[in-house]
Amino acid sequence: MKCLLIVFISLFSFLVKAQFFGNIALKTGVGIGQQNKTSEILNEDNGLVFAWAIGLEPELLVFGNAQQFKLTFDLFYMQKGGQNTSFIQIYDQFGQLQSKGSTSTGSYLNYFSLTPCYKFQFGKMFFAKAGPRLDIFCTSHFGDLPPGEYSPDSFYTYESVTYGISYGFGFQFGEKKLSYLLEFLGQNDFTSSSSNSSTGQTFQNNAYLLNLGLVYAIK
Repeated sequence: MKCLLIVFISLFSFLVKAQFFGNIALKTGVGIGQQNKTSEILNEDNGLVFAWAIGLEPELLVFGNAQQFKLTFDLFYMQKGGQNTSFIQIYDQFGQLQSKGSTSTGSYLNYFSLTPCYKFQFGKMFFAKAGPRLDIFCTSHFGDLPPGEYSPDSFYTYESVTYGISYGFGFQFGEKKLSYLLEFLGQNDFTSSSSNSSTGQTFQNNAYLLNLGLVYAIK
């Protein structure tokens, strides 16, 4: 993944030095999160959890004969995750095993997500985009557990940084100074986001969002 990190840093350095073109979008969206697992246990499925995002997309560069190519930067604070299972063993004060079992619950992970995007405009309204992504881990929590249920958080280790790809398509409409956008955004990870010591599993995040945005032309 060193090559991906080098590409990301190079693109980020270029974007910082690039001249800001003048458009900026404020976006928010909801969708689903899901995790790929290294192995399946207890006949569990790849259950879905609620995902959401809020962020900005500044437009940094526009080029091409018809100004159809754009370089933008997606900056999100977002929630991902999936439904996971953990094994539980309960011991008494003498160290003797009293009971064992398992618990399943939603695992929710929050990130700062950074993606330099290459964007292609189809006509006046439609667009598609894609780019490499870096996610910085912030916090985690589990879904509601039954009363007395043991929290599985102690079994999990979380990676501070994960790498992946973002891609999407949508359309933008409205006036030149103020317009609106609707987009589908997919995110798939290339590296593991977390691991579970009780099951030996590692997890990779996927998220799929429907975003609404308000686009303001500063210039």
